Amino acid sequence: MKVKNAWTAWMKLGGFAHAVFLCGLVIAVRCAVYAAMGMSPNSDGAEDIAKAMTMGHFVWNDRPTQLLYPLLLTPVYFLGLPLYPFVFVLHTAMACGMVVLGWLAVSGWLGKTGGFIVGVLLALHLHLAYTARFVVHDTLFYFLLSLLVWALVRYIGSSCRKNMAVLVLVSAVTFFTRPESWVMLYAMWAFLAARKMSGFLGWAKAAAATVVPTVVVAGVLFGALIISPNVRDRVFSLYHFSAMLWMSTHTLVDRGGEEASKARAEEYKRIVKHRESLGRTEKSRAVIKTFLHEFNESTGHVNNPAINYYFSEKGFYYILEHPLKYVGKAVVRSTVLMWPGFYNHQWHPVRRLYDLAVTIFLFAGAVLALCRIPEKRIVVAGICVMAASIWMFLSFYAVDPVLKQRQSLLVLMTFVAPAGWLSLGKQKVGRETSV
Repeated sequence: MKVKNAWTAWMKLGGFAHAVFLCGLVIAVRCAVYAAMGMSPNSDGAEDIAKAMTMGHFVWNDRPTQLLYPLLLTPVYFLGLPLYPFVFVLHTAMACGMVVLGWLAVSGWLGKTGGFIVGVLLALHLHLAYTARFVVHDTLFYFLLSLLVWALVRYIGSSCRKNMAVLVLVSAVTFFTRPESWVMLYAMWAFLAARKMSGFLGWAKAAAATVVPTVVVAGVLFGALIISPNVRDRVFSLYHFSAMLWMSTHTLVDRGGEEASKARAEEYKRIVKHRESLGRTEKSRAVIKTFLHEFNESTGHVNNPAINYYFSEKGFYYILEHPLKYVGKAVVRSTVLMWPGFYNHQWHPVRRLYDLAVTIFLFAGAVLALCRIPEKRIVVAGICVMAASIWMFLSFYAVDPVLKQRQSLLVLMTFVAPAGWLSLGKQKVGRETSV
């Protein structure tokens, strides 16, 4: 009874007290992880892009989907600030924003109790605290996912022009954070379009009206890569497209980054040995010829971004010649993304159990939410569609060594899982608001 009364009293406090508590929890967790493990030198190219920006170089051709995070790092080089303390403060501020926005978003459709529980879960999420040690784009992506869900919930609750404008603006910003954001945003807007059309077509026809054009557009884009040399030259030279095609076709689960590094090193040796004969087109043969002049065989160092074209072409033709193997690899990776502890033998048993428990809690909770709270199913389904699109993209892309990309799935599932588990204790959930 005392615990219940204390909880009721706490829930009656104003939102400011809850926000301060959640931010304090985030800061405590991040400081503990930082003190125990420190920051990691892994920057995934963000530092180099930030340096280029400070010198006035626009780097659209390198990572067009990851320009926002390096822009946030430019004060380090403009003002001469120490990198790691700056990144720690920046990531902690983003984490506080993610938690507070998650709390606000879920409170809007699940009530104060559900929103506070989601905020606490996000604050205590050790996977996110671990990823924040790296100077990478993902922490920003997690924050923007929370902001996007907040805007989505508001728009579903009231489809006014103001909420539409906010959702469009947040979508535009999210577009420049991660490659998977493109697929996720397309899936989210397709879902909203289907919801709009379902009023006069029904859900089955509305879904078909969005899926069929998607398949047609994907076919046209794939055909353009085959038919048009100009399109192929431009797309194949992009770093992320090259990485996606190469890693998705020539690696499987990439334990610790060893598989990708080994495969690429072996390919460099093949190029040195067989030279231009490996190129399938005149363009790739010219790329190889340039590459050979700059490649340091003793150190394996490569200083030629044009080699992206060669690896893109290599992966593209693999897909055309081995489509079933390509799909089979994606299926395997989809299970790895769900249960990484079963394949990553470098993890401590405690970490494996923790990850397994978190995964079961989140995904089982999401299923319960879809099944047991029909009055909120649109919100839950919209968030699940976003998560499913990321899951599908990563399955066909690659499994990164530290699984930082997978955490976006867990962030999205955190918004809906508590609703499913809370529904077991009462008949209906979320009566405080209507969405």
